[in-house]
Order: sequence, then structure tokens, then C-alpha cells
Amino acid sequence: LVSAIAAGNTAILKPSELTPNLSGLICKVVREVFTEDEVAIFEGEADVSQALLDMPFDHIFFTGSPRVGKIVMAAAARHLTSVTLELGGKSPNIYFEDVMAQEDAFVSKCVEGLLLGFFNQGEVCTCPSRALVQESIYDDFIERVLVRAKQIKQGNPLDTETMVGAQVSREQFDRIMGYMDVARADGAKFLLGGEKAVVGSDIAGGFYVQPTLLQGS
Repeated sequence: LVSAIAAGNTAILKPSELTPNLSGLICKVVREVFTEDEVAIFEGEADVSQALLDMPFDHIFFTGSPRVGKIVMAAAARHLTSVTLELGGKSPNIYFEDVMAQEDAFVSKCVEGLLLGFFNQGEVCTCPSRALVQESIYDDFIERVLVRAKQIKQGNPLDTETMVGAQVSREQFDRIMGYMDVARADGAKFLLGGEKAVVGSDIAGGFYVQPTLLQGS
């Protein structure tokens, strides 16, 4: 939005209906800062998004899932509207044996890079969802990963020391726990986590999932 305004454009925003509290806050801020003919913002369900997609925009920027990205691109094509789709991805991290021969700070950086997959509940554009580790260093490297992973703090995301907050909804929580069930059925070994996390009395009711590391399938 900042780039669009700086370039002299007007804009229409549609925040996610999955996070109504945050969407309400965004609407409040935008309406305080801009007039509607500069930046207009709409809340609502999928029908609101569809109504907006029927309009002939000059450009559409969408962040979300590949499934919805296909809908956005198809709608844009009707008006020959250019599209930027930020759909994320799952990126393997590959570690060869020379990693463990480097300075300790370098090894620590490699470990932190892998654990970035836990940051922001996994909502990372190039999310390192899996590690491929050369067999000769596997045990040593994974031990380093486990030591650091056990130090990850879960809780209120407004706390600057928090790395993992709650999932946004029961639906997302259940989907992740379903992945755990599939992994168990496939014979994966749980090196860490795999259950609901209880963080603290003030936020224990949130949809927290323990940081989880799987080995194998």
C-alpha cells in the first residue's frame, strides 16, 4: 500500500475475514488516515471479495493460498488486469557435511535458518518446512536443532521474545493436528512436539501447537 500511494495511485483494500479483530483495526487506521477516494477498505466474507474481483482494476496484489490465487487470476484475466500473487511456498533446507566444519556462529545461523519455519506460525514466504541433512553430520546437526527448538518461546505475540503464537482459528489448529495424525500413520518419528501446547493461564485457551520436529516420512 505504501508503494502504491507513493507512486500516486489510489487503492482498495480487502483484509482477511479470517482475522476479524485485526481487520477491524486495519479499517480504523486506514479510515483515519485516508479519505475513501484515496484508499477505500472493505470488510466481509468471500462474497465481498468476489464483488471486488468483478471490478476492472489496473493491478491486483493478492497474498494467500494457491487455491484462492487461482480464483483471483481467473477474475483478473477477464479484464486483462495484471496480477501479483504472493502465495508462499515450502522450501527444503539442505545441509552438507562441511556445515559442521565451520565456525560455531555459522552452524548456529544454519540452525536458526531452519527454525525460521516456526516464526509467525509458519506464515513465512519461503518456509523451510523440511531439512535434508547429509548422513555423516545428521546426528550432530539434529542435536543442535533440538537444543535450540526446545528454547522456543510460545505465547502472546506482542511479547518481543515470543517466536510462536497461536493459530488463527480452530479450523487451522485442527488442520495442523490432522497433519500430525497423517505423519504418525505414515510411521514418522516425533523428535519434538506433536501435541497441543499449554502456554499460560492467560492465553491457555488459544489454539497453540507445540513446535514439532519429525524424522522420516
